[in-house]
Amino acid sequence: MSPRYPWLIFDADNTLYDFDAAERNAFVELMRSLRAGNPEELYPLYQNINHAVWHDFEAGRINADEVKVLRFRRLFEQLELDADADAASKHYLSFLGRHNELLEGAREIVERLSRRHRLLLLTNGLTRVQRARFGSSEIAPFFEHIIISEEVGAVKPQAAIFDIAFARMGHPAKKDVLMIGDKLSSDIAGGQNYGLDTVWYNPGRLPLPARPRPTYTISALRELPALVD
Repeated sequence: MSPRYPWLIFDADNTLYDFDAAERNAFVELMRSLRAGNPEELYPLYQNINHAVWHDFEAGRINADEVKVLRFRRLFEQLELDADADAASKHYLSFLGRHNELLEGAREIVERLSRRHRLLLLTNGLTRVQRARFGSSEIAPFFEHIIISEEVGAVKPQAAIFDIAFARMGHPAKKDVLMIGDKLSSDIAGGQNYGLDTVWYNPGRLPLPARPRPTYTISALRELPALVD
């Protein structure tokens, strides 16, 4: 019997990869190299700035190149730190590209699903970071396609990036494709608006929103095989 969803589209960061750990580690390395105070104390401030910058990016108000530098420019302004935001961005991306830690159980689940499903990775990440991470990742061989927003000039939740994904997949029926991700505003809203069933990966067991409302919700990756098969 064929699976209900022959194609599975996965988000990458904080769905399969432990991006929180990677981001924290890269930030600590950067700030230590700049000798800019206690990195652990400064990290929450960076997170707030970074989230706001990425929100603007996903809304189409700024581009990927601006994301890379703007977050550090704003951070250094708040810290009154005399540092080059462009140089800091390059060092940070280099540090970040070295970290490809997976979430617990991610490799086993991806390998298992790849036996009956075709897999595509769809990320809003930056090319320099994601290519470095995926290139050395143990789950990369299980994916037929990896689509990075910076490379294709479109971001989730925009329909354009899903158009590109469907072209890579050979234009399957939308009912045969499932979108899996942790972020409501990009993964779930994007998939839902495109006419796909969606899985919200919600390990924190946050309340289910009215909109966007995912088709399914899971709190652990091990729940996926039973759901899609």
